[in-house]
Amino acid sequence: VLLIDLDLNSCGDVQQLLGLREVKSLVEIAPYVDRLDPNLLRGFITPHQSGLGVMQLYRDKADLAKINAELFEKVLDLLSRIFDFIVIDGGAVLNNTLVKGLERSSIIFLLTTPDLMVLNQTRIMVDELQRLHFPKEMLKVILNAYEPRSVISLEMVTQKRQRQILTTVVRDDALVRQAAISAAPFVLSQPRRMLTRTYDAFVRNLLERRILDRLAVLQ
Repeated sequence: VLLIDLDLNSCGDVQQLLGLREVKSLVEIAPYVDRLDPNLLRGFITPHQSGLGVMQLYRDKADLAKINAELFEKVLDLLSRIFDFIVIDGGAVLNNTLVKGLERSSIIFLLTTPDLMVLNQTRIMVDELQRLHFPKEMLKVILNAYEPRSVISLEMVTQKRQRQILTTVVRDDALVRQAAISAAPFVLSQPRRMLTRTYDAFVRNLLERRILDRLAVLQ
């Protein structure tokens, strides 16, 4: 599995959360674009102790001009020969590079929270993706930081989104805060916590129901 931090505004968060001293970027790959191959590309992937590979958009935002959507498209095509699964953290802002990544994706997860303003922004993002001709079947909403006793119920969220929620992640601020401070993913350090079991069930559901395989034909 490869995780690519493609967040235009907050690139580097993945590195911090995983406790990695250094993560190479697409900027560093750019000078080699004409002779890229899977073997050369492996040298730009930072391994995490969990077995996860990590790459990011940039180290210094001032270098963004060195990257374009065509470069990322070529890199992504080569990465797909190396990894079974590629997860892109695209942040909350669409740009040409991110759109290239989404065009090669089997599924798009839209993370939202039970907050009226956030739900409205999620609706705007869904509308924009559909204007870009991404099939609605690809767009899956995940409700994060949900509190069962919240005044905003699941029914309200579903009505606001006008689509079903793929999965619900219950809020656990203490666990998430500790994981961020210690730079240790809670799915590894706290395997029995409810939040971890939710993530495990979510991934198992994707694989056992072959959701990714069925959606791949929509690309």
